[in-house]
Amino acid sequence: MIRKSLFIILVPLSFTTNFTILNAQVSPGRTGRDSLILRTIENIQREKYDTVFTLTESLQKKFPNDPSGYFLAADAYQTIMRDYRVRKYEAEFDSLINLSVDISKQSVEKNPIAEYYLIYGASEGYRCLHLFRSGKWLKAIGAAIQTLKMLRKAQELDPNFVDPLFGLALYDYGKSKVQLLGLGLFSDKTGQIIENLKKVYIQSDFLSTNALFSLQLIYFETGQIDKMREVNKKLLSLFPDHPV
Repeated sequence: MIRKSLFIILVPLSFTTNFTILNAQVSPGRTGRDSLILRTIENIQREKYDTVFTLTESLQKKFPNDPSGYFLAADAYQTIMRDYRVRKYEAEFDSLINLSVDISKQSVEKNPIAEYYLIYGASEGYRCLHLFRSGKWLKAIGAAIQTLKMLRKAQELDPNFVDPLFGLALYDYGKSKVQLLGLGLFSDKTGQIIENLKKVYIQSDFLSTNALFSLQLIYFETGQIDKMREVNKKLLSLFPDHPV
């Protein structure tokens, strides 16, 4: 029961800032790094992994001291393993996510902006799940604590930057589901969680669609079927040909 409870709390952290957004578009006003990031995001969800790794390699070469290229490459490997239920790329993922954590740490020390704290938190969240699945519970808990710390720091630095709310909302929702002897161990913040996800959906450049998918799940699990159907209509309008 303890292991299951830990898993429920820690798993959402692996998706705290998943940048693989289905509807990411390259804005005409974006150039350089941002354009490469958005093109990478789009190709991950289109499962064009050859293009993804070409783009992430380009990011790493052009911006070697920026964690984005390493994080997105790790994200791609994680997405492949999750979607296809395979573990063959764990070595590649492990190497890249550790690089992403290390470079994120260096980035926030040199330039402590909200976006770098966000990527730092996301990287630790991915590493958290990897450590937990490897049976390294104490290290996983340490990574989880670091994830929350970095996301909260990003939010503190820039209250208008809504992306950290996504990970924090999922963490709170995961906690609300933890029970012992049939009793909830943490307070239920579902109402606030839903409001935070709505805010991310409306305001985020990167996590809008992720917030929609999360809202759909929460509405379903809390029995709010009419609201779930409204969200599903939005998803269908965005991706009429997507099997999900």
